[in-house]
Amino acid sequence: MKPRNMLYGLVLAAIMLVGIPAQAQNIKFSDTPYSTPVFSATFPAGAEVTCEHTKGDTSDPNRCSAFTSKLGSTEGTAEAGSIALFSLSHSNLGEAKADTKANLDAGIDSVLAHAVTEGQPKTDSTLGGLYAREGSGKKVDDDSGDVSSVYLRLAMQGNRVWFAEVVCDSCTQADADEFFDSIKIK
Repeated sequence: MKPRNMLYGLVLAAIMLVGIPAQAQNIKFSDTPYSTPVFSATFPAGAEVTCEHTKGDTSDPNRCSAFTSKLGSTEGTAEAGSIALFSLSHSNLGEAKADTKANLDAGIDSVLAHAVTEGQPKTDSTLGGLYAREGSGKKVDDDSGDVSSVYLRLAMQGNRVWFAEVVCDSCTQADADEFFDSIKIK
């Protein structure tokens, strides 16, 4: 290996090691979890949590979400400050699917394919005590060029799919992890 390539490798490794602890949280979370009959989770402090239930042909999705800022009149804008969406959904499918890595990855890939331009490798994780897969990436707005981070976790529980997501313009992986790790499935 050439000395210059070795130096680049060492510099890159040092940047990565320094960057890991430096990923501070930007979002303050509530001290009190939001609770429903099937889950509890800690959403950002001061954010209003809204839940909706819809009935579809093949599933019945339930979604609880919170925005850290009041939404503006144009889609994807905030009235003041940064904007972040913290969301947890669960949906009952017609039949149970195995919680295999391949099934969970297919679900994450499906979501990332529609929204993300720069996806990161998927990793093993947990969501409410269930085996989960995690994925993330960057989303670039076609009109404004603004860049948002997208963090996802997907888990299966029999015929129920659990999907947690954080989409934000100025939060970190640490913010997403705090939300994901606060989720308790009952």
